[in-house]
Amino acid sequence: MRETAVAYARGVVGALIVGMPTLLTMEMWWGGFTIPPARILLLLGVNAGVLALLQHYSGLHPAKTPAGQLRSAIVALGIAIVVSTVMLLMLGVLRGDTVLRDAVAKVALQSVPLSIGASIASTHFDAHHAETESRRESGLFFQSLAMGVGGAMVLGFTVAATEEPMIVGEQLTWTQAVAIALASAVLVFGISYAIGKRRLKMDPFSRK
Repeated sequence: MRETAVAYARGVVGALIVGMPTLLTMEMWWGGFTIPPARILLLLGVNAGVLALLQHYSGLHPAKTPAGQLRSAIVALGIAIVVSTVMLLMLGVLRGDTVLRDAVAKVALQSVPLSIGASIASTHFDAHHAETESRRESGLFFQSLAMGVGGAMVLGFTVAATEEPMIVGEQLTWTQAVAIALASAVLVFGISYAIGKRRLKMDPFSRK
């Protein structure tokens, strides 16, 4: 019981650490009533797959049985929904006159980054377990790619929801856009090379 309570507490803190920038982003509030419900549902579906994977490699609880991972993914989403609702109420984004459809959509949208934060809470706070660490170390290319999607969602939400990237995109010339893409590719390769050399011996398809 104590271990479960501590894991849930880590999940709340992890959700706040990762999700606070989006909770304070006005465009995320608007997204609750400007984004079509079908797209929000699609995003939640993708997020569910990411959560299931994160429970395998990190997660709220060291138990890594399929049932345990499913429970942890559901709990992470539940934590995110509760934290999102409470924070949006405290910030005044959700009020007594807020339409139910808009309130649900706002909470659903905010729950995506917060649920990922809750799922990686054990990693944030060094609550590593030997089995979990071994799973991460032995991940293959496509599993690592899927984990990268989760990381991209965490980092991307802080800027993707804002208006500035669209404005910058309209102002860029083709030369500037290509230069940014090339610079990004070089940085990604450099990071991947360093990690691969240190941990995977430059063979992303092999197990360590």
